[in-house]
Amino acid sequence: MFFNPQLGVSTQTEGTLLDIPANFISRWDPPFDFYETNMGHYYTDYDLTTLKPAIAKTYWVKSTGSDAAAGTEGAPLLSLSVALAKSDVDEVIIDTSAGDYIMPSTRGWGNTQPPRDVSVRVTGPGMAISTAANSATFPTWVNVSGAIYKTTTAAANAYSIIDSSIVESDGFFNRAMVAASVAAMTPGTYFHDGTDLNVWALDSRNLVGDQRMLLSGSNSNLRIPSANRTIYVDGVHFVGGLPLNYVSAGVVDPLFVGLNCTFQGSHSNGSTNAVNITGPGRLYF
Repeated sequence: MFFNPQLGVSTQTEGTLLDIPANFISRWDPPFDFYETNMGHYYTDYDLTTLKPAIAKTYWVKSTGSDAAAGTEGAPLLSLSVALAKSDVDEVIIDTSAGDYIMPSTRGWGNTQPPRDVSVRVTGPGMAISTAANSATFPTWVNVSGAIYKTTTAAANAYSIIDSSIVESDGFFNRAMVAASVAAMTPGTYFHDGTDLNVWALDSRNLVGDQRMLLSGSNSNLRIPSANRTIYVDGVHFVGGLPLNYVSAGVVDPLFVGLNCTFQGSHSNGSTNAVNITGPGRLYF
């Protein structure tokens, strides 16, 4: 895995060229160089956009679309998962010109495994957010008292509670912390009482009608096929569940490129952020 803070083509020209350890380079000689800036940041001179697969057929996705539509720019689909499952898909464009598009459950990437090489990119000023909620509808919040609101849902749907209305300085959304009880709740916490999920937003806002407080189940959120395919994603936030899930079914060589993406709010072992990669493959972030 390689982390490039430039998230794409590096335009930095300053930095110290780093020597790759001999024991590493004896097994694999990377086709690029690593650099360190005087601020302690690392980057490469590798142009990851050259890994984007060829495009012949593009499908469009938008919050105002319909999964019965043709998937063109003028008649977009509603669900990213539907576009990714098309037998002839080469590219999916998520149109956020109408604002942030939050895709719960099956409307996001989910467990969909594209049948061919594919690229996904976002156009427009809004964010594209694929969530691992176990419901394709948003929670119905009811006030409990003060700034505490509740929704009736199974505890398995509340492994991770992410507030996408609060974006932190590192580009990640705010994660609510577990409280010991409803009485012990403070701003930015949640508690499941066995029947209802109780949430107190960090900013103490009214959650009635809110679609920004995201619930995470345990399902996959970005499934990479166990095959020799290229999956190229630019600009999508994967929130909850398994934000990236790749398990090799054999000796395969998949290529995954994630530019300008975040992977956050994993349910796995209570960790804050996680990806699941088991088996051989090339993955660039």
